[in-house]
Amino acid sequence: MREELFAAVYGGADDVLVGLVRADAAGAVAAVDGEGHTALYAAAVADRPSAVRLLLAAGADPRAACGEGGGDLPLCGAASGGHTEVVRALLAAGADPDGREAYGFTAVAWAAVQGFGDTLDALLEGGADPDLPGPGGELPLVLAARRGSARAVRALLGTARAPRAAAGARRRSPRRGAGWASTWSGSCGRSWPPRTGTASRRSCGGRWRTARRRWRWSCCGTGCRWRAGPRGRGTRRW
Repeated sequence: MREELFAAVYGGADDVLVGLVRADAAGAVAAVDGEGHTALYAAAVADRPSAVRLLLAAGADPRAACGEGGGDLPLCGAASGGHTEVVRALLAAGADPDGREAYGFTAVAWAAVQGFGDTLDALLEGGADPDLPGPGGELPLVLAARRGSARAVRALLGTARAPRAAAGARRRSPRRGAGWASTWSGSCGRSWPPRTGTASRRSCGGRWRTARRRWRWSCCGTGCRWRAGPRGRGTRRW
């Protein structure tokens, strides 16, 4: 059965694989090849999403390591080949997104060093930590940059910036004095985001000091607005 099972996995013979799993699901899940790899790992490395889902449904453990010394993980095997659909299937079944193989690679490190941006997106959406170092202590961002993959670098930078962007998006009312604000409130009680960013502040004289000179905004069209003033100062109109 073992030879038939792995031949079906590598050859993409789903009908044969279904028949073998139906005949002996436990045996199909537990079978290993000559290198100690399970059928699930083989399907992940060979980019066989349907086989992966079938074996997972039959009871295969997405967290189980295999291979010589038990150092190979299905998720890392899929990530190293850029098999995004397989990565999503394994994560949905409960694979550890931050699992580390014997040589120190995580799935994110594998995808970064190979430059697979779409796979990185899937891993990060599944909860993987983008800042766990690789086997040499390098961050995944360094590995992606060294590979020269702009797509992978963007995927990692987008995750790194998300917390800061979310923090900057919190709405706060301006305060008198030199209080910093990320939203302005008009006389009508409504508020809107500043086009000058958070580097704008209000002075005690009832004027807004801003880092940019050219800006114009209106909150509701009822006369509650701001217009550009000299040297980057805004003149308030009600």
